[in-house]
Amino acid sequence: SNLKMETIPEKLPEENFFIEDLRKNLEILYFSENSRNRWEAQKWLNEFQNIPNAWKINFYIYNSNNLHLIYFGLNLLDQLVSFSWENVPQEEKTQIQNFLTNWIYQLASDFNIFKQNTTTLRKLNLIVVKIFCQAEKKTFFFFLFDLINSAKKTETICENNLNIIYCLFE
Repeated sequence: SNLKMETIPEKLPEENFFIEDLRKNLEILYFSENSRNRWEAQKWLNEFQNIPNAWKINFYIYNSNNLHLIYFGLNLLDQLVSFSWENVPQEEKTQIQNFLTNWIYQLASDFNIFKQNTTTLRKLNLIVVKIFCQAEKKTFFFFLFDLINSAKKTETICENNLNIIYCLFE
């Protein structure tokens, strides 16, 4: 299908994160048989990744059933944490940490949801580990303390927290 590739502004407006365009371009990239369309979609996605604050799409897509969309968003967040975390204002760091923690608990608190989302949880866990490996010692120890305490809530939260601890010491 020939979908119109819209131009992306230099700065992403808060109220419009181009989620539909993002979904369409990911669909073209992964499912189109037309190499020209796939190339155009890849070009659009690359431009999108370079928009400041593009990672904020995660606040809007975390409940999506579209795994390509979720993984794309998580990869943006992973890139932010891996390469630019020291430049992120403290308020945003806290917002991201809380968002990731809530998302993890949402996926890990129910056995069926936990089992259906192991790949997403693995990616979320790795991002959280990258964040806390860059934290001050005091923050890191609070993180470990919270992991240990929250493990008492449910068996699946305990299992996921063990996965996080395993990632920490890999």
